[in-house]
Amino acid sequence: MLRKLLVSLILIVFDFISTTVFVDERLVFQQMRRINTCLLAEKLSMNPTVLSCLLSTFNGPNEYALVPMTETQHCQKFWRTIFSAPNPFYIAFYANGKNKTGIKTDMDFQKRISRMWKCSGPPDSMTFISLYNGVPSGEISIGPLRIFGISPEIGYITIETFSHKGVASVNLKLIINFIKIMVEKRIYSITHLLATCHPYNMFSSRTLKKKGFQLIKSYTFTDYGIRDLYEMPLTPQTVQVP
Repeated sequence: MLRKLLVSLILIVFDFISTTVFVDERLVFQQMRRINTCLLAEKLSMNPTVLSCLLSTFNGPNEYALVPMTETQHCQKFWRTIFSAPNPFYIAFYANGKNKTGIKTDMDFQKRISRMWKCSGPPDSMTFISLYNGVPSGEISIGPLRIFGISPEIGYITIETFSHKGVASVNLKLIINFIKIMVEKRIYSITHLLATCHPYNMFSSRTLKKKGFQLIKSYTFTDYGIRDLYEMPLTPQTVQVP
């Protein structure tokens, strides 16, 4: 408990300093990656080094990593960036298909923070900011994780600038492996993973299928509009090597 409070205090101080004094964004998120991973490891009763390895990988010269999202100004600012895409035709294939207002984006951010950090024990759901060579490139989330009989859904958005750099593909591999380990450690009891995709988002559809998801229902109505529903059984054979 004392260690968790100390790490949380360090995060608060670091967030304050890095927002009042100019600090390179890449350095901010690399430092935040270490601190936030320690906080999540505490909630999952895991070794921080092991968790860090699960949430990162190299593909050739490029490093991909997932940073647990925390209630910091940098995370909140980037969250707004994700849902304020300059190209409306790109965002049309993600979330509810529209750019969100700042208020709605902040409300969504706070809900995700609450489900991840303000519950007792392991998170009810998790959201990660993805890094491509240290630069924020998108987000990937999964939940609900602790409701019996309900399979968690993976959702993700990659910023358009990074859309052809393998970010979504690698992030999916990382999150699938991560959840597989969580199930093996009996932190969560999950048998299947779900994902939805815009019917005309062919790139995302192809990525899901390559990772082992199967289309189980086309043109189904969701909170985000019409989507195709995919499912993947979480068996030992589904573990991926990034």
